[in-house]
Amino acid sequence: MTFFKNLAKGFVRSAVNQVGRDGGKVVSNKLYGNSHSTPIRIVDGISDQGQSINEPNIETRGDLINEGYSPELLSSPIWVYFFLITGSTILPAIGPIYWIVSSIQNFFKTKVRMYTYIQEPTYVVDKRFKSGMRESGSKKVKKYSLSSFPPSQSEKLIFISKGILALLIAGAIIYMQYSFYKELQK
Repeated sequence: MTFFKNLAKGFVRSAVNQVGRDGGKVVSNKLYGNSHSTPIRIVDGISDQGQSINEPNIETRGDLINEGYSPELLSSPIWVYFFLITGSTILPAIGPIYWIVSSIQNFFKTKVRMYTYIQEPTYVVDKRFKSGMRESGSKKVKKYSLSSFPPSQSEKLIFISKGILALLIAGAIIYMQYSFYKELQK
């Protein structure tokens, strides 16, 4: 029994010492402006991360297209829809409701978001750098514009056809679930 008491006391003593060390670092960083802290610190955050390219003066949709932006017609990749349809057939009530709501959203869509792809730097932990982070490359990230525009005629047709397709999928799922239910009743 004394072994467990000593183990508990040692654990509490270790935890108190760790809190004291961490608290001392925080106080030292605040008083001396991070000059005495360890190289890897998350005191003030990393200021060079998350920088984005400023959007140029854009007043019209044509300006965005000239800058390399494209209208977002599909909110997710095509292969995701396969999983949505498969999952919707498994869930009895939620699946058709999702597709009906999706069709209504497509029928009444009044704004189109514009996007482009930018290269954003990626960082890894490295003690040799003052910030504690080193740039290790970049990744392709989708960047949306700050403004959205009314859809053109061709985009409206795409949204309406997406809405009709979503209604057809909802109807097919309801029919499959109803026929499956009828088969179970026999």
